[in-house]
Amino acid sequence: MSTPATDEDKLNFPGMTARVKYYLSLIAWFPFQWGLPDQTQPGPSSRPRLFRYDARRLRGMVVRAEHMLRCLIIWLAHRKMRDETITPIHQVIPVPTGKPPTPIAPIHPDFALRGLPVYPPKPPAFRISLPEPAANKTSPRKSSGDRWLRPRNDDTGTPEALYLRLERLDQLFDSVEARATRLAARLAGDIARRQRAEGKIQPVELKYTGAAGQSFMAFAVSEMKVSLEGDANDYVCKGLSGA
Repeated sequence: MSTPATDEDKLNFPGMTARVKYYLSLIAWFPFQWGLPDQTQPGPSSRPRLFRYDARRLRGMVVRAEHMLRCLIIWLAHRKMRDETITPIHQVIPVPTGKPPTPIAPIHPDFALRGLPVYPPKPPAFRISLPEPAANKTSPRKSSGDRWLRPRNDDTGTPEALYLRLERLDQLFDSVEARATRLAARLAGDIARRQRAEGKIQPVELKYTGAAGQSFMAFAVSEMKVSLEGDANDYVCKGLSGA
């Protein structure tokens, strides 16, 4: 007989992972519950058309889900650094920065009449480190003669980039383990680099005898002093793990 889950069970890592997975299942059904069938592209793979108001709701749910996945990755990375043996990666974690827009060539006049996007839609990149919050921007308005039209909440559309971002959530959930392992290795490398700069890491001296293969000390770091008495392949210490 299984015992019911308590509040403490829901707050540990397996419990939070289950709650995030359940939240993702709710988001996946949102377009079919609140959207309208797309009559222009009928079929099982067609995406429902969303009112502008519902598209904003769905975008907020997707942003929250991505932040939950981001928290799971960071949480699991710290657990791995505490409980497992992590090989440091000496690579600086990139921090996204705002870049000025790249100028593009004028749209072909015959293509501009169709009102189609120049580039295929794609979701924004998923990063662990978040950029600084940007200032609120006023939403663009359409001009109709001498009068400015406000965007209406009952306008329907199929936000392709938002749908791609929604469909990517399952892939991000399945890659939490791999992403956490890479993040733990980067964090361990960053900690080791700072400790080395502060002189807190003492060099380790290793002595070997015999024959060494081509992968011997391929992942050695600068704090290791290795001596070998015997035969060695020409690929010995080839990588040096960025040292």
